[in-house]
Amino acid sequence: MAVLVCAQIHIQATRAAVWQVFANTSTWPWWHTQISQVTWSTGDQWQDNAILMLRVSPLPLPVTIQVEVKSIVPENLVVWESRILGLTAVHVFEFADSLGGCRVREKETFHGFLTTVPYLLRRRQTEAYAQSLRNLKHYVESGQARNISLVT
Repeated sequence: MAVLVCAQIHIQATRAAVWQVFANTSTWPWWHTQISQVTWSTGDQWQDNAILMLRVSPLPLPVTIQVEVKSIVPENLVVWESRILGLTAVHVFEFADSLGGCRVREKETFHGFLTTVPYLLRRRQTEAYAQSLRNLKHYVESGQARNISLVT
């Protein structure tokens, strides 16, 4: 059994502007509700096979997970994979031009013998992703991103 969690939003900004904020992982704790810390562990940033360490809080207790970038097309697509406790998660961010801006979609597919856990939490996780994308939208559209160094 696989479990899919997905959310999307339209942001009134160019795909390049949205990507610039997204690619700067130091901004993630500002807009992603479940990520409090991001560290590049090995490899070059935003390159295939690079490893990110994410401090996440999908439940009350935060955990650090290792994710491996599997595919990257700057300004278009990021795919990473993580494995923890008999569960494999494939996480995808898609960026596409849309009338008046950019459509961003965040989705995650869970596989493995512990898919019951994400299945039970799928509504909660969907809302968390939707809130993160609303935060990203506000962050980009309000110009708050300009107040932080946008080094990628």
